[in-house]
Amino acid sequence: MKLRLLILTVVGADELDTKFASARKAGIRALLVRDDPLFDVLGDKLVEAAARYKILTMYYVWDFVAAGGLVMDRASTKWPNRWVSISAEY
Repeated sequence: MKLRLLILTVVGADELDTKFASARKAGIRALLVRDDPLFDVLGDKLVEAAARYKILTMYYVWDFVAAGGLVMDRASTKWPNRWVSISAEY
């Protein structure tokens, strides 16, 4: 199985749709959202965008899951302030 790693950086709310659209267009099927104060503020919008673009998303705190997100990951802090997404090519 080949995996492709794509790092997407977001600096404001106005970039969410653009980043999710480009990730979807690139064939990204899963996304790992790392800890960042911006995402704490944009939590609901982030969860909504993930659902709208049908990208399975793992978050860093339970609040995102409570808002409708898929799952949370507490183990890793290797890539703070970035989105790390992995797309498997079958």
